[in-house]
Amino acid sequence: MGVRVPPFAPTFLYSELRAGPPAVHSGRTMPPVRSVLFVRWSTAPGLIFCIAVLVRVPVLWAHMHDPRLATMFTEHAAIAHSWLRGQGYSGAFPGTTTPSAWFSPLPTFFLVLLFKYFTMLTSARIVLTLNLFFSAATAVGILLAGKELLGILAAAIAAWIWVFWYYVAIFPLFLDETSLNALLLIAGVWGLLWIDRSRRAWQWLAFGMYWGFSCLVNPAFFSVLFFYWIWLWIRRSPQSVVWRQGIAISIAAFALTLAPWVVRNYLAFGRFIFVRSDLPAEIYYANHEGLGNAPADYSSFPNANPVEYERLGETAYLDEKKAFVIRYIRTHPAEFLRRTRTRIVDFWTVPHGEGFWFVSLGAFVGLALAIQKMKANAMLLAIPMIFFPLVYYLVWAFPRHRHPIEPVILLLLAYALALLIKQAGKLGSVPHTSKESDSKA
Repeated sequence: MGVRVPPFAPTFLYSELRAGPPAVHSGRTMPPVRSVLFVRWSTAPGLIFCIAVLVRVPVLWAHMHDPRLATMFTEHAAIAHSWLRGQGYSGAFPGTTTPSAWFSPLPTFFLVLLFKYFTMLTSARIVLTLNLFFSAATAVGILLAGKELLGILAAAIAAWIWVFWYYVAIFPLFLDETSLNALLLIAGVWGLLWIDRSRRAWQWLAFGMYWGFSCLVNPAFFSVLFFYWIWLWIRRSPQSVVWRQGIAISIAAFALTLAPWVVRNYLAFGRFIFVRSDLPAEIYYANHEGLGNAPADYSSFPNANPVEYERLGETAYLDEKKAFVIRYIRTHPAEFLRRTRTRIVDFWTVPHGEGFWFVSLGAFVGLALAIQKMKANAMLLAIPMIFFPLVYYLVWAFPRHRHPIEPVILLLLAYALALLIKQAGKLGSVPHTSKESDSKA
């Protein structure tokens, strides 16, 4: 007879608790209530969130009182000041006034709102505080998405690694959208799990708008969303509802969410620009003649040398860099491929010397195991792992570029660890044999 489910046990534990009698180890029966309480508290979203906040508070507290904090904003702040002076979305770099689409609009407009009512220092403290909560909430997103995708053990391991791992705890110190990116992606993955079973038009509308706003924060998310739409279209499972009208609604909502910014870019530059315009320049900085063994050369970046950028204007400046890149690839294909190979390795291993190669390797092992064991939703994690990094293989590898998919990386690593733990448990378990059967033998 199965164990009676206590009233406080979470729903996702019912199947485990009803599976049979409590485990026997060394002739002793483990107390079921104690184990249930441990699982309950170790998988409590509220507790995980609160501890993640507490872990990050000491890291951020010292920076909150640093008077230099107000000077640590990125170029988003320069555009925000130009907007408040009535110069529109322009002046992204010192000494420039040209219209810009170099940076994503939503973080910039949020700074416009902050700078209008608060000082630079107070605004920086608000951003740091929000980043802290974004990072802590990501641990909850890992738990909720991982529970549905890979099981409660893998989800709990990944969430607690995120809570205590100092490497991800310091990312809220960046006064930009880095911490928000990680939360947006894992929340989007979780959202796919319920939209997959929905026939409600408003939910598909919200799904499309969510990803539209996410791409206005980080347009690289579109490489993930595009393949999620394909996954939804061809999805076949007893639990899923392939409602192609809903997919069409989400695509329309996504397009309408981006439309105002795309129209603004067309009016300002006379051409279609998806969200950001800077890709040709970023590729150029990491791929041109004379680099030698250096990963990139930012000496012509407008922040360091704004003269050429201001003289040409953003569109002509980017067209020039694009032409240089095309010529470089045509004349130096072997060197370009060598540099790209190096960047692919760097994307998964930087920062060097911190052991991140082990985390990435474990994640790919976990992905292979998830696919091998026919996990129905393994593709939801495979898509960001495969397609999100593609654009970053062309530019200088920096840990901040990988951070949006680090919740997925940790989930897959945790899945490999969970399978290892279960296998070790099986090898370590000894079948119980009664004294009576021993005597009969």
